[in-house]
Amino acid sequence: MPRARKVDAKNADGRPAQEGGGSSSTAKRSSFIDHDRSRPQRSVEDLPTLSSIVPLPHTATSLLRPFSLFGLFRTSSPLHTQPSPQLIHELALSRTPPVSKEIRNALSGLSEYVQHLVTAAHAGDDGRSLASRTISELGTTYAEAFWIISSLPDVERAEWIDTFRECLQGVFVTLGMLAQDDPGRDQIDQILLGSIFPSDTARPAHMLLTPLFALAQGFTNRLQASVRAQVKSKIRPASRESQYVVSDKEAQEILSLLEMFGEEMSLIDSLPPKSPIGKTCKVAMKRLAIEGRKRARRVEMEATVLGTEVALSMVTTHMSEIKRRAHPLHGDDESPFISKRALSPHGDDESPADAISLTPPGWSSPEGWTEDNDVLWEDLADESLIHALTRARAVLAAKLPTALTDPIQADEWLDGPHSLSHLPGSPSSLHPDDSVSNAPTPSISASSSSSVSSSSDEEEDQGPTHACPLRALFRLHDRYEEQRLAVWLGLPQWARPGMGTYMRGKQGKVGDAWDSLGTALVMSFESATLLSFGLSADKMDKWVEMAARRNSKRGGY
Repeated sequence: MPRARKVDAKNADGRPAQEGGGSSSTAKRSSFIDHDRSRPQRSVEDLPTLSSIVPLPHTATSLLRPFSLFGLFRTSSPLHTQPSPQLIHELALSRTPPVSKEIRNALSGLSEYVQHLVTAAHAGDDGRSLASRTISELGTTYAEAFWIISSLPDVERAEWIDTFRECLQGVFVTLGMLAQDDPGRDQIDQILLGSIFPSDTARPAHMLLTPLFALAQGFTNRLQASVRAQVKSKIRPASRESQYVVSDKEAQEILSLLEMFGEEMSLIDSLPPKSPIGKTCKVAMKRLAIEGRKRARRVEMEATVLGTEVALSMVTTHMSEIKRRAHPLHGDDESPFISKRALSPHGDDESPADAISLTPPGWSSPEGWTEDNDVLWEDLADESLIHALTRARAVLAAKLPTALTDPIQADEWLDGPHSLSHLPGSPSSLHPDDSVSNAPTPSISASSSSSVSSSSDEEEDQGPTHACPLRALFRLHDRYEEQRLAVWLGLPQWARPGMGTYMRGKQGKVGDAWDSLGTALVMSFESATLLSFGLSADKMDKWVEMAARRNSKRGGY
């Protein structure tokens, strides 16, 4: 389950960029990358070994090398004769979606390969003795494994959730093992940059982590479609295809993956753009350094905002349970969870105030629901929204405001066209005619595209998950207030606290984070710009007034 997060603004605050120029790509990379001292150096011991995989019994034959008399006298074998992640590359290039047995065999090979690398590094008494190319290729292999698992149907993929997580973690561990000026980081950087784009717009070599965002977006789209189907069912019966059983476990797993992604990204100071050709002046290098920092913060915010959207969608889905928990007869808004068994037998009845709820009347929990399945989604939504607002405030403190607002395109962010067959370590001769259309497409992308995803601020098809994180934050805060209002209206009048106080969340923490972001925003953007992003005029006026009071007390912002 996602846990409460303590956010340190220093993680997003960049240091002054080093300036300089040079003709070699390595020199250029080191000249405009901020060296993030807050990121811990990773070693080979941190590599995920995919220990949750139970390998299938080996068959005789194909895995055995041809017999050789010289093999009887070898004291050790070179690295290329040891376990190899070759099957992972082959499945990533496969024209047909792999089955579970093939995936298990491939992941077992990757697990053995990583364990061999750990053993080999320890034999050299140096946990960081692996070659840069080996580490870079391993990072890409982890990403390929993540992509392959995502191609499984939802039910089968759920059985691989631990390995799914380890593969995602492995991408960041390998990146942390490489020096900031190491050219081997380029491929992993591009994979991270491409993760926020839809798989049909990201280039083949950069789309290996796109299933994470597609999975989360598809899940929220299905939740919204299910709620709309419940509303339409009052007019005409809804089709079985439009009904979607809510899974708290699935939502928690998605939130956990997004949280891991966001936390790891907060430790990455820069995702630099493509190195320029020829010598570059110091001014241009400084501009590239700022762009690299903006990109890292943008990718982090995309994951953070999407996680908040998942949490708030689950609040809407479980509004009936949340309103019952908030009722003074069964515990107040600040109290711990009270089991459904302790609720009144008439707890499912709709009160007059329930008609204003965001949840359609008659909405019920999935069949087989027990108290063990109950999750305090209202608390998780508070934590997630506070985290998103605080991270956005840290981006402003780092003097990178446009990371929250600028629309971006895959063509501008990613390097030139690549093919999966040209990935580091991939067998280019396996399927020379393969293209991205032949690669296994994650099942979650299809479910996402088939879901109803219309909203008041439809995002661009060719952009990232959220074309403007700041606009998305404004929208999510509006949703949060609507949800709080629905709960407040469901309380008896004698038990209602002040509306303004209640709308600020538990202990006012959401309101504090919102106002802290607002006072920073009014110092970074024109009022008209913030209004164009969807901020209401009354909230704008309040922020301006707060900023003016702060200036008068402190003599400036």
